[in-house]
Amino acid sequence: MYLKKIILIFLFLNFKLITLAKSESLFIVRGDGEYPPNEFTENSKIKGVHVELIQAVLKKLKWTYKYESYPWSRAQIMAKKGDVDAISYISQNPERNKYLWFENSLLSESNFYFWILAKNKDKIFYDGDINKFAKSISSLGLIKGFYYQDIIIKSPFNLEYSNNENTTLQKMLKERMPVYFGEFYTFDILLKKEKQRNNFINLKPSIYVARNYIAFSKKRNKSKEEQESAHNRAISFSKELNNFKKTQEYNLILKKYNAEE
Repeated sequence: MYLKKIILIFLFLNFKLITLAKSESLFIVRGDGEYPPNEFTENSKIKGVHVELIQAVLKKLKWTYKYESYPWSRAQIMAKKGDVDAISYISQNPERNKYLWFENSLLSESNFYFWILAKNKDKIFYDGDINKFAKSISSLGLIKGFYYQDIIIKSPFNLEYSNNENTTLQKMLKERMPVYFGEFYTFDILLKKEKQRNNFINLKPSIYVARNYIAFSKKRNKSKEEQESAHNRAISFSKELNNFKKTQEYNLILKKYNAEE
């Protein structure tokens, strides 16, 4: 009789856990910029590799979700304050690790290059020496609110920030900015869209590879029990994400956006 009671309690608890898992609902935010092929808008809908990957994992977990775009600085503040469950397309740094769980929820990797006007290829040289290159150019273009590694930030560049890649492109075409430092796919696709690809070159080799995650807010839930539950959601998502990456369905998403590894 005692054993039967224990089994019934065990079954009830498992049923409860399954029910809770199925009823999970996430509020996910992203920056409102255009970053193809990973995240961009088309006909007012958010699309891209990250978007379909996140949606596929949530479908496997049977979790509902809301996925919205906000200015990047605001999206980060929302995640930091715990106004949302997760934020996508974000890289790790010590400050973000204080309020986000990154787990192993890697969405993509991005190669970052120096970009110049093709007509300046005989005037602007990069031979791998960052310090020498920094001193040889008048300014280096970056995007406001983005995280850049120390190899850029702590080198003696005269940094010039723009709100987005479109503004950067216009500055470069008007020769108000000699060099831009940015992720390959996003700028490459923008140049092709604006029919400017032949007018620009990226200086090789790439400077570094950024790792892009979906990260979960540590501040979303206030009580100790709720925080533990939120952390468990982050772990569950990470496990399902990495299982999904082993499937053919994942490869089809990459192929759809010409982002094959």
